[in-house]
Amino acid sequence: MTDPAKISYMFTLAPMEYSDSVKEIFEDYINVIKKNFGKLENKFIDLTRLDFSGNFFNSLKFGSLFALQLGFFFGELLLHAVLSALFGGLFILLYGAAVYGMKLYGYVTMGILLSIEYLFSFFKRIAFSCPNCQAKHKMPTYLCKCGRKHKKLMPSSAGLLKRECVCGEKLACSLFSGRHRLSGRWLCPDCDYEIGGPLHTDIPIPVVAGPNAGKTCFIISAIMELEKNSERKHDLLFEYHENPQLGDDYYDNKRQIERGNAPLKTRDSRLRYYQFYLTPRGKKIRNMVSLCDVAGEVFAHGDDVIQPGFKNAAAYLIIVDPLSIPALRADLDPAVVARTRFSTRPMDEVVNILIKTLELFGVKESQHAHIDIAVVFTKCDTPGIDDIIGNRAVMRTMQTSGIESRLEAQNAVCQSALMKYGEANFLNAIRSQFRSLQFFTTSALGESGQAFNPIGVDEPILWLVDKVSPDINLKAKWGKKI
Repeated sequence: MTDPAKISYMFTLAPMEYSDSVKEIFEDYINVIKKNFGKLENKFIDLTRLDFSGNFFNSLKFGSLFALQLGFFFGELLLHAVLSALFGGLFILLYGAAVYGMKLYGYVTMGILLSIEYLFSFFKRIAFSCPNCQAKHKMPTYLCKCGRKHKKLMPSSAGLLKRECVCGEKLACSLFSGRHRLSGRWLCPDCDYEIGGPLHTDIPIPVVAGPNAGKTCFIISAIMELEKNSERKHDLLFEYHENPQLGDDYYDNKRQIERGNAPLKTRDSRLRYYQFYLTPRGKKIRNMVSLCDVAGEVFAHGDDVIQPGFKNAAAYLIIVDPLSIPALRADLDPAVVARTRFSTRPMDEVVNILIKTLELFGVKESQHAHIDIAVVFTKCDTPGIDDIIGNRAVMRTMQTSGIESRLEAQNAVCQSALMKYGEANFLNAIRSQFRSLQFFTTSALGESGQAFNPIGVDEPILWLVDKVSPDINLKAKWGKKI
């Protein structure tokens, strides 16, 4: 399907006009030659009608005059033929050089603009992930005010910097001419779902966990903390991008948590996108972070995890319920375990299902080996867990081992606990499949009926965004550029 735009003059109309002009010049040239041949032919006819039987001198005089006229017409024919061909050919060459030189300039300029846009998009990770059909595209469809769709609003034969819709609307079609400032709507090319815009760094992060691992509570609490603290603590502008048509329940769950109630349980069998912008102040390119949530029950059976969005991930986040580790659970007070809901899905199986899902979509091991992953232990406020794998254990490790970085201390505590409680398979699977791995210990809840007091829930998101985004540098938070 071609875009509903008028083709630029230099690419089609100019060559067409040139072709018409050449045709017209050629026809005029033929007509001039024919006209002069006609004159010459008439003189030859007149020659046959002359009567040379009279006075010899009169016949010679008339014959000489006639020969001069014949020579004149023949010379005129030759002159017209040569000069018309010479000047006509020169005009055609100059005109053709101008027209096709302009066309060549257009294609060269188009190639340069497209190359710059491609490189810019590649290094800045400009793209978008559709929360409806889970497809990933470099450029969304632009919906003009007249209702016509421009699927490729980029430098093309319709215009290098601007194009004209068939309705007459002038549209910027390049990054350099302000395409991102157009006032129309932007749609997914596959399903026509409306998205935020054409100029943002796409950071989709699937959040993976077993049932009852506390995933939805973590996601909602993390977004709330980012909304509250991003600008004040990190000079990052936060803006939530709601998807109400797809059952976005962030604001409903936010109210639940503010009242001291647990968030609504996710029951979707498909990815639900919680999307928000997280952008350094003064930057034009915004970071669109998509936390992709799917019901933990989906991970009960590996064959059910058919989520196309997984293959488009910029990073992964795995939620681990410490109570899902049988040996660790055995070290806790049975009364605490009895009154706490926990995930029964082994964590190594959750990771294996994730890897299997990526393989189903043709994502090779070499590809996800270049992706960052955060492993988040939740429910670290549970009595007894804080001393094993929670904040208290992290602080103790920093004091006794001389580790200054909290990130390194969390890695040390979590990996030590995994080895101690028989989860070496999980640890080895994560280490072998993904580029960089960081463990986090968090707590998303507090006492029931009171406002929750989450601890560390925003750090995994910030760490992943910092790793992925070219424009975000949270060196002040981590103590170094990660």
